[in-house]
Amino acid sequence: MQRRSHLIGSKTHRAETDQPAMPLMDLCSLLDLYCTLEVDSYGYFVSKAKTRVFRDTMEPHWNEEFEIELEGSQYLRILCYENCYDKTMLNKDDNEIVDKIMGKGQVQLLPLQFLAV
Repeated sequence: MQRRSHLIGSKTHRAETDQPAMPLMDLCSLLDLYCTLEVDSYGYFVSKAKTRVFRDTMEPHWNEEFEIELEGSQYLRILCYENCYDKTMLNKDDNEIVDKIMGKGQVQLLPLQFLAV
């Protein structure tokens, strides 16, 4: 996955999710796909944004922008999911349908002092 990002302030980061097509997995299946953006906080990743779901496609083009608070974060993680409606994908603990991870990527965030030109 390619990621483009722009620093817009000392505590805020804008991430654009204009991703290229997902690898073709099965010519017969069209998927309902979405991404989440997560940042690390004290050793755990916390979800900060979610794209809209692209239905019946293998080539989503989200082209969405989010402003995310990054103070204290070292990594931005992007996870791409298939929105599942299949009852066989139930979580054993709470009987909720669990979406399937289709791809993931991570970007290390640098402090502003390292970005000065």
